[in-house]
Amino acid sequence: DLPCGNDCESGVCDGDVCEPPTCEDSVANGNEGDIDCGGDCPERCQNGRSCNSNDDCALGNCVDGVCHNPPVFSLEGVSHATDSEEFVDVPGSDLSFTPESASEIWLILMSATITTSADGHASVAARYLINDDASGRAVGRSDGGEDLPMSWQRMDWITETTETQTIRVQVLNESGNGRIDDLRIIALRLPADADVHVYRGDDASLPVPFGDSEDDVSPIDSLSVTPSERGEYLVMASFAINEDPSSSNVYARIRDPGDRTWKELTNNRPFWQPCFYARAQQLEAGEQQYRLEGRSSSRDGGTIQEIRMIACRTESLADFWMEPTLEETSSASLTAESVTSL
Repeated sequence: DLPCGNDCESGVCDGDVCEPPTCEDSVANGNEGDIDCGGDCPERCQNGRSCNSNDDCALGNCVDGVCHNPPVFSLEGVSHATDSEEFVDVPGSDLSFTPESASEIWLILMSATITTSADGHASVAARYLINDDASGRAVGRSDGGEDLPMSWQRMDWITETTETQTIRVQVLNESGNGRIDDLRIIALRLPADADVHVYRGDDASLPVPFGDSEDDVSPIDSLSVTPSERGEYLVMASFAINEDPSSSNVYARIRDPGDRTWKELTNNRPFWQPCFYARAQQLEAGEQQYRLEGRSSSRDGGTIQEIRMIACRTESLADFWMEPTLEETSSASLTAESVTSL
């Protein structure tokens, strides 16, 4: 008898007998998405392999017959209490993903509340790590045993890598019981047509000079945005401000391309307070500048650190957008809901 060769529907021939498809025959057959994965097979198909539907893919995202990362990774509702005086990991706060291309830009948004219930002058701090690189520290203080919750919100991005990225959050407390609650992390892959512009400042502290009036401000950093055509852009900024001595104030604000100033944020305590801005604005074609300005009421000056600024076209975010226009959000005590509504 002649061998069955390629005559078998399954593509598998044993001698002169066609074999039924299995999940271990090294052939893409049956209802498999790719070789021995997807369909009725227990193994899902990894990124870059073929697929017939989202169910075929390990990460649940089949685009034009190929498995890809989903556009969003997220976790929410994580809480943890600690009495450790050193930073410890928040259980359940790890969020990992692997960019498929070094050209991808992943926007990272994080929010939580931090509190401490210790008597006396105590503090609780939170920070995030990206592949063990620590950043985003903010400290909440408590006096006389009262819980004084502080909103902790941070923004960052990841690009120019195809290595697995792991984001996690840590917390510490100087004394008593410190808590982090309602922790939420979102990693959002910005579309290729988002026209993304970014500025990342040095994480070292920068001085905020003395200014004796609201108009006596000093330039600190800026983000340059150059639209090729008129359109709406989402602009976000995050940083932390610190004022010492605590009898004085440090102020920071954004000045937009129309020379309008966004809500001024203030800190009058000697600890790092996180600040976050988000606003959607129509921008004309050509170079535009968003300037971060600051002033301190103390001649010793305040400090600012971990400056992140990013802008991208809102129309490219239609798949993630709940409202046609994002109104301004600017706060040193932004709620978790405000951040994750993005």
